[in-house]
Amino acid sequence: MRSLLPLLVLILLAASVSAPHAQPTQRDGPALTLVGARLYLDGKRILGPFSVRQSPFGYLHFYVPGHGLHTVGAAPFEGAAQTGSFRGRQLTWTAGGAELRIESSTPILGPANREAWVRHEPGFELNVQGVIHGYGDHPSVGEQWVGRFGRP
Repeated sequence: MRSLLPLLVLILLAASVSAPHAQPTQRDGPALTLVGARLYLDGKRILGPFSVRQSPFGYLHFYVPGHGLHTVGAAPFEGAAQTGSFRGRQLTWTAGGAELRIESSTPILGPANREAWVRHEPGFELNVQGVIHGYGDHPSVGEQWVGRFGRP
């Protein structure tokens, strides 16, 4: 048994070093509600109306042709910066010199105002003409969307 102990310790150490680190989910957050929502880029409507309900809120994803992929959360996550805010029926953020805004007919994250954390991937491209949106529990959707929509 003594001769197996060092081997067991090495195996456990190797497993802990090589194990991928999972992205945090935002399981303790409030519910997200977008009803009749519209997305604006520098004041021009580019999507909507659309509706999304997610409880608890994880992440919103928007691919905007010519402006890349935007991932929005209510808490810090890898690669994100606090460049926006949830304010009642509005979510606004800035990325790449542009202002993006969502307006909903209902409060988006309830009555409290919150910071919005955004990861912007300006070089991300899909083979589509219009805006693509989605939501989920994981901050990365890029490769899934490439598999579905392809690259230009």
